[in-house]
Amino acid sequence: MPPQYTKDQFWELYKKLPPELKKAVSSNKTSDNLYEICKKYKILSNLYEIAEYVGQTLLGVLAPTDFQSIIEKDLEIELSSAKKVSQEINRFIFYPVKATLTEIYNMDFPSIAEEKKTLSPPKNPPKHLGTDSYREGVN
Repeated sequence: MPPQYTKDQFWELYKKLPPELKKAVSSNKTSDNLYEICKKYKILSNLYEIAEYVGQTLLGVLAPTDFQSIIEKDLEIELSSAKKVSQEINRFIFYPVKATLTEIYNMDFPSIAEEKKTLSPPKNPPKHLGTDSYREGVN
């Protein structure tokens, strides 16, 4: 389970985000894509929780590489469904802001890195396996 932050802590992270990520967090397009993905895979009952995890990823708290395993384990979504949902979220939500997310997760992004220290970072930091989580498998 990803670390729990207060609304105030999330707001502080949001204020320090690059404009591209701020736009993605509050975009109707992000919300619409997320709704359609959850509807397609018949997991609308998990929409709120998945939206939380998407938001955490865009805010720099949850690595995109950990997204699939989090929704699978925390929301008890079947592996194949979690994989498909994760792939679509990567494609429609994370991929358009990939460059900025890469900066946050692979490079020292002072404002986010500083804020994470202040907000008690997770005990198990995200693992970077060197794979591109934005690529979809070919069926």
